[in-house]
Amino acid sequence: DLDSLGFWSISSPDLSGTLTRLAPDAILLSGYASRLSWQALGWARRHGCRVMYTGDSNAKVPTRRWRQWVKKLVVGAYFSQIDVFLCASEAGLDYLVRFGARAEAILRIPFAIDVRRFSAKFWEAGAQRKYDFVWAGKLLPRKRPEDFIEALKLVAGIAGRKVRALLIGDGPMRDAISEMADSLPDACELDLRGFVNQMAMPQSLQEAETFVFTSVDEPYGLVATEAAAAGLALIVAEGIGCVGDTVLARPGKNAIVYPPRDVQALASAMLALLGDGDRRRRMQQASLDIAREHDLPVAAGIIEAAVWNACGRNLTRATA
Repeated sequence: DLDSLGFWSISSPDLSGTLTRLAPDAILLSGYASRLSWQALGWARRHGCRVMYTGDSNAKVPTRRWRQWVKKLVVGAYFSQIDVFLCASEAGLDYLVRFGARAEAILRIPFAIDVRRFSAKFWEAGAQRKYDFVWAGKLLPRKRPEDFIEALKLVAGIAGRKVRALLIGDGPMRDAISEMADSLPDACELDLRGFVNQMAMPQSLQEAETFVFTSVDEPYGLVATEAAAAGLALIVAEGIGCVGDTVLARPGKNAIVYPPRDVQALASAMLALLGDGDRRRRMQQASLDIAREHDLPVAAGIIEAAVWNACGRNLTRATA
């Protein structure tokens, strides 16, 4: 039952037999919150198979104290059986160490996308874009789309020119966001585009100069990588997993980071980029450069090297 996100929602009575037939030298587990992951881990330990782990957990996402203690017991037991951890962010690294991962067993890996698909065809350096800002995501309370609109209202009152923005997404807050958009001043033009599928996202993102990411509870935030690959400067709420000096949204390089829920600070960041074209273009170029480090071939190379190292190059099947 994939409609449920509980522990029992993803499992397979055929998993053990399938893994036995495949006889892998190593397996890569994504997360620990499903029965399937524990089944695969158990099979691997019984058959001497190396285990690699990846996930997007974020140490900065708040958790109740009692849950922290339970997680340290359960997740610690799981992590103690992992040979190699593949970690995509600084916040993820802190999470792994907090719950028992051995620091020497952790490798950094980009949370990768097909960078070429987001950077090709539509964008040209220095080209005039239709929108000053874009926000994209599901319209949920934890993603704070209302902060974007409130900040637009402040920006439009100060900018001294028409401010144009694009909001991409649909969800439970759609009606509330539409009402807020109706209250924007004439100096602000907001396009509520609704849901945009992945095929159309590159072109939609490249219509804007700057991507605004307002979430307060976001393990990583892959959409920021897509925006960076599309050549956008970033404004990102502190605490989102993609923020960090060695991650995707790098403060002072391609990103301005502001305190989450602080609409005034968000508006100040938006005004700073709106009024400084040179800085915005430098950040856009930095986004393109950083995004190349998050391409699929880069991640694939790291995974391949990790498998070789974990298995000591004693693989059971011949390689070309």
